[in-house]
Amino acid sequence: MVMPEKIQLPAMHPEDSVAVLIERLREGLRFPADDAFSDEYCRSRAILRCHPLLKNHIPEFLAVSRTLPDYRKYMQERHTQAFEWDALSGNALAQLQERIKSGSSLDAYEIKGELGWGGFGRVYLAHHNLLDRPIAIKFFQPVFHEGGGTALSRFFQEASMLYDLHHPNIITVRDVGLYQERPFIVMDYFDGMTLNSALSRHGAMSPGKAIQMIGMLAEATKHAHGRNIVHRDLKPSNIMLKPNECRVIDFGLGVYVEQVLNSRLTATGEAPAGGSYTARELLANPRLVDPRSDIYSIGAIWYTAVTNDVPAGANLADSLNPVANLPASHRDIILRCLSDAQYRFATCDDLLTAIKEASDQEKIQ
Repeated sequence: MVMPEKIQLPAMHPEDSVAVLIERLREGLRFPADDAFSDEYCRSRAILRCHPLLKNHIPEFLAVSRTLPDYRKYMQERHTQAFEWDALSGNALAQLQERIKSGSSLDAYEIKGELGWGGFGRVYLAHHNLLDRPIAIKFFQPVFHEGGGTALSRFFQEASMLYDLHHPNIITVRDVGLYQERPFIVMDYFDGMTLNSALSRHGAMSPGKAIQMIGMLAEATKHAHGRNIVHRDLKPSNIMLKPNECRVIDFGLGVYVEQVLNSRLTATGEAPAGGSYTARELLANPRLVDPRSDIYSIGAIWYTAVTNDVPAGANLADSLNPVANLPASHRDIILRCLSDAQYRFATCDDLLTAIKEASDQEKIQ
């Protein structure tokens, strides 16, 4: 049993609702369709033809009629009576509405409670009734429909790549779907805390614990890069920890990352949340896909782990000097990660080699 009353999602803006869009299209196409509706017809058609739940169920009149005059011609060739025109389009669009409202089923899961929330959405603890195991479900905000509706389809294309990520330091994704028009992913439940929470509760990490965590983070990132997946938004809230274990979440969700990064650049009067962990070149070009941007983020996370502060300002080296027992080799690796892209480690393999050499030096000493 889903127990939907336990899923408290933010209200959806009408402009983000495909069900509302279909209703407007239904009204706009009533006989006779108004020329003023022409642009809206083209926009609505583009969105519906890209929607992952609807694209294979588009009625023929929408599939073949690229413009409003095409739609009129289609109807006039087949129907002489206004009521027939309205009945055909109205009934077909009503079926699309029912399909989008039903979405994916959550009947296999029993929602237990909310685990957390952030800019991307909300995460709930649930029980998989058939497998008899705890899982986590992340519901995302439906911010997709500008620009013709291609972003939602792209979200599912990118989410499908998550099935290729099988690594002990990456949270495994088990399923994707739509619930009340919101995309969601089902993933393994990891009974730990975020790096943010760990630092808030326990303070800065010792250099030894920090390099151990960073090694696991770099191994996870290497695995993803080997499958052409760049995270682009690594930060402490995406790192899950418990003793001697580390897991990364939110790999492969680039369409959301672009939206968030664009918001950071265009919002006025607001601090760029998460920007301290985002490579400068990615802030300048949110669509850039470069593995070195993840290496910058790994360095920024490492800096935060040993200082309990964000990497900000022009003198990061001076800020690392007071860290007790921080080896010079750790400091040099962190600063190289935080350099401009051309001076960073080119790959996670290079970074892991440097981490191993630093660890081996400490063992010798």
